[in-house]
Amino acid sequence: MNKGVSARKPILTSRQIGIAAALGGLAFVWRALGLGIPLVPPFVIDLCHTITLVAAFAGGPYVVIIVGILIGIATVIPWTDMLGYSLCGVLFCLNVKGIYRLRGWKRHLLLWWWSAMHAYFIAPLYWLAMFDFVLHMIPFKVVLLWVWGTGETTIYWLIRAIPLSILLEVAPTFMEPRWSWRGGELPEPIEPGWTRYDTLGLLISIVVSVVSIIAIVILLMVLP
Repeated sequence: MNKGVSARKPILTSRQIGIAAALGGLAFVWRALGLGIPLVPPFVIDLCHTITLVAAFAGGPYVVIIVGILIGIATVIPWTDMLGYSLCGVLFCLNVKGIYRLRGWKRHLLLWWWSAMHAYFIAPLYWLAMFDFVLHMIPFKVVLLWVWGTGETTIYWLIRAIPLSILLEVAPTFMEPRWSWRGGELPEPIEPGWTRYDTLGLLISIVVSVVSIIAIVILLMVLP
């Protein structure tokens, strides 16, 4: 073998494979056994969102895509959840390193803000658009106003934010996002502070949130 050619970096380390297997398996079993609280069909409140975000934080984008696929396999309409949970996790990956680098109330403020944007606007826009405009199963406007008005989105917000806030404090080593977008994990620990990468990730999340809010407002205005 040519010594000048460096060994290729694995897409997943053994630690990431373990995280994907453990959290993906948990999410699959949870969804397959129907361990959730039924809401407006076909929605349920379960821990799949929480598991997805933990996988994104600790394992990175490739791990969270595996988890999203396993959730989808156990779902009645697999591709909607495969795509939705994977997109949710990858989008969250843009912010996790910044959240981890922050200390004290600042990290929790950013985490709770992102969780709110996703629970109230980004996720409802994706899933309701899929189930109305693509699958023609439920009316977008009626169901959105229902989940907002009954507090279901607030429950979704809390089951995202509370477990992650707790895990960041009680299991910081497990949650440390050493993963790389190119695959594998970085040998260096995540240092405190804020970087230009974190600013870029936050700006992308703000743009996605604003676009989601605008899209929802327009749909509420034009839909009967």
